[in-house]
Amino acid sequence: MTREQFTLLQARLKQLFTHHPEQTGETYLQHFGFTLVTSLKLTWVGFILLLHGIFPFLFTHTASSSIEKLYLLLKTRIPKARLQTLDTEYNI
Repeated sequence: MTREQFTLLQARLKQLFTHHPEQTGETYLQHFGFTLVTSLKLTWVGFILLLHGIFPFLFTHTASSSIEKLYLLLKTRIPKARLQTLDTEYNI
């Protein structure tokens, strides 16, 4: 591999990891941090829902309030044009 090919490969790899985060106004690490925290919250809510399904008397409001909070957070991150399409599509 020539130096020029290596430089092009480096640039392409950097673009693969930074293009989407830059579109959202974040660095790679900021985007990673947000997605990590969000995925952990969703995993936790999934576990709470499973327990609630087995034991309906447990966590009667925990999952729904957690989902509402996540929805409100994620809704602020969706571009307005896409949000309008989603609202129309799902009759929200």
